[in-house]
Amino acid sequence: MAVFEQIAELAIDFGQNEFTKHLEVKFMTYLSNTAAAVRNTGVQKSAKLAAKFGQNWVNNQYIPAIIGYYKLDKKGYNYRMCCLNSLAAVMPYTSKEVITG
Repeated sequence: MAVFEQIAELAIDFGQNEFTKHLEVKFMTYLSNTAAAVRNTGVQKSAKLAAKFGQNWVNNQYIPAIIGYYKLDKKGYNYRMCCLNSLAAVMPYTSKEVITG
């Protein structure tokens, strides 16, 4: 859990470009972590990243990654709920067009 907390804090400190290049892939593994506390931390940190990086990042990078992960048939109920919770956490930082499709 501490790793995901630190990744998010580093992302906030170093900015979106560095996060995308070096940390995003590692951070997104919170979605498949077996520990519920880690998944919940990832959801919370996603909202902080969305607030920092803004609407473009949420719309163009984060939401497509979450939707792609959600569509994987290999994952169980808890992992799908983590995806839905992640989307709910970043909705305040996205545009109405993305929500209504």
